[in-house]
Amino acid sequence: MMSCENANSEDQGPNGKQQSRAREHRGGPRISRQRRKKANGDDPDDVSPGERARAGNGHAGEQTSEEPRRDGTGHSSVGLTPSYLIKPEKLTFLWEPYIPRGVLSILEGDPDLMKSFMALAIAADLSRGRALPGQQPQAPQHSFIFTAEDSAAVTVIPRLMALDADLTKIDVSEKAFALNPDALHRLEADIVKCNAAFVVFDGFMTYVASAMDTYKAPEVGKFMYELFDIAKRTNAAIMLLRHLKKGGDANPKYRGLGSIAFFGSIRAGLQVESEAGDGNPPGIAEHHKHNYSGKAPSLRYGWVDGRFKWLGFVSGERQVCRTRRPGPAPVQTDNAKAFLLHVLKDRPELPFVVRRMAKDEGISDWALEQAKRGLGLVQVIAKDGRMHWALPAQTTTTTTPPCS
Repeated sequence: MMSCENANSEDQGPNGKQQSRAREHRGGPRISRQRRKKANGDDPDDVSPGERARAGNGHAGEQTSEEPRRDGTGHSSVGLTPSYLIKPEKLTFLWEPYIPRGVLSILEGDPDLMKSFMALAIAADLSRGRALPGQQPQAPQHSFIFTAEDSAAVTVIPRLMALDADLTKIDVSEKAFALNPDALHRLEADIVKCNAAFVVFDGFMTYVASAMDTYKAPEVGKFMYELFDIAKRTNAAIMLLRHLKKGGDANPKYRGLGSIAFFGSIRAGLQVESEAGDGNPPGIAEHHKHNYSGKAPSLRYGWVDGRFKWLGFVSGERQVCRTRRPGPAPVQTDNAKAFLLHVLKDRPELPFVVRRMAKDEGISDWALEQAKRGLGLVQVIAKDGRMHWALPAQTTTTTTPPCS
């Protein structure tokens, strides 16, 4: 009698081959006794999960380490959830469509264009439940104001009083601290405790500069996700105030300080510009980031009777912020020099990495080369044989970059 091993061997006769093909047609590929033994678990390192499942030996229904495990609710260990288990939620706004809740927003522009005043005016109106431009009155809301640029007693409180704010609904901090994981945890606890709806970081880069390299997109992206997660869990509108680079860029995406990842992480934003183009109010706030809506009309604002005041919407297609052009060549070179000094301050870096980061910041190749010559950058060879760019001072202490 022919054994199963012989029946499955490669040297079987024509009839055996026909029987093997029939078995394959009925239910799967031919698997030798040795392979079947491995699939049964005697030698698990030498057989793939797919082969074990095809062997029909009881392992087919088991999960493998290559599949995301799910608990009883259908959630997986890598955060995957069946879409039918996710309940849709309606997006809410503090000020529709300019300031959505549960996400990050930005207010940016050059100095002396009343960005801080604008944020305080919004908080003041929210504290009284007054209608913001284009909106109806709403229930009073609590706000947090973190300011790293103004004195609370000398500047912030007098401005809030001039704006007729309810000071019992606005908390102010003038402490410049690093937004590290511990600070983020305490921030979330305070938002929940006070049920704060509006959180403002005035001089935002001050709070993050010591917590990360603000020109490295991976570090910025990770931090912004953590901050966004707080906004999402608390349903607070977190607004970040930021200055623009000198000279700037025609594209508003690249005009703010730091990595482009800051702009990529926010979901709504206003960029302010002088209406007359002379750097002074009255100004225009352009709705330059609007992920959850169409682009809304720009807003005019100014200084009336010693206080901030909204002056209505901009009619037509006029968008002042988009008329700005890059500064003259010396200004572009100065920006590139500042960028190189920041990127190379701690250690040498690969040229292609520096060029990629410069491109993300809107710095042209021409400006980068001019800045490179102006700073006298040198080339050093690392232990792996690759060339790096370094500041002249760095070559006196090391000729190779430290391990990263």
